[in-house]
Amino acid sequence: MVGNLNQVSNYYNVSNGKVVRSYGKVEPEGVICSSRVNKNGDTVYEQRHDYIEGRIEKAEVLTHDEYGDTIKLTIEKGGERAVLSIKFDSSYGRSFLYKINSFNTQQEVRFIPYAFLNKEGKNITGVNVFQNGVKIKSEHTMENPNGLPPLKEVMFNGKKQWDKTEQLAFLKDKFKSFTDKFEITPQELEKAKDIDVNMDELKDLPF
Repeated sequence: MVGNLNQVSNYYNVSNGKVVRSYGKVEPEGVICSSRVNKNGDTVYEQRHDYIEGRIEKAEVLTHDEYGDTIKLTIEKGGERAVLSIKFDSSYGRSFLYKINSFNTQQEVRFIPYAFLNKEGKNITGVNVFQNGVKIKSEHTMENPNGLPPLKEVMFNGKKQWDKTEQLAFLKDKFKSFTDKFEITPQELEKAKDIDVNMDELKDLPF
């Protein structure tokens, strides 16, 4: 499911061009980890992987008053499941959102984050998505926005800033259409009536 190490954990995020499993300030026993000092001066332990792959079973957005919106993907491969979290309004989030209509949700995908400095010394980050060995192209580019609203330059407290309101609304609508692909249809619910299962549990299943 993930690259580099055999240890598989349940919850991952994307940071510094890697898929990361964080363990906090306590070094776990029997797990090969890297350590780093965070912005608070604490040493934290984590596993870093080049990629994560599998079939997306569920997609949703979690909203936090302080940290904003986070994309949450439940990924399955070989009977194992992991949750990948990506900040919605980030280069990683946008890079993923620009590609969500261009791959088959019924097949496995591989997510490969990247981070590098360009010739001007600017940090470039994003997520490449591959399916069946083919790199998925972005649906929105500088040359062809394809409906993506441009950022608007506004004045705030005497300073020029970029207003992302319309652009984020567009991407949230787009992601809502994407998440609808993982909802149970009325036909599927009708079909399930003939099966002896708990219907409350059925509603949580990723069809």
